[in-house]
Amino acid sequence: MSKLFLFAVLAFCAYLFFRSLGRPKNGSTRPPRPAEEMVACAQCGVNLPAGESLRSGEHSYCCEEHRVLGPSKPRH
Repeated sequence: MSKLFLFAVLAFCAYLFFRSLGRPKNGSTRPPRPAEEMVACAQCGVNLPAGESLRSGEHSYCCEEHRVLGPSKPRH
């Protein structure tokens, strides 16, 4: 019985050792993505990443339909 326990402990230690070999030293698995600027649609006001927006002049839009409509009128 003690040989079985000793074998289980050695197997567990080997498992921990080999598992630690595959990990990066700093603990992170991949570098963080850089934050992207968020912009608001000039028509509906929804926020979206600047890379996914449609630009027309100084305004950003969430879709082609809103780009065609242009900026919304200010509400009072």
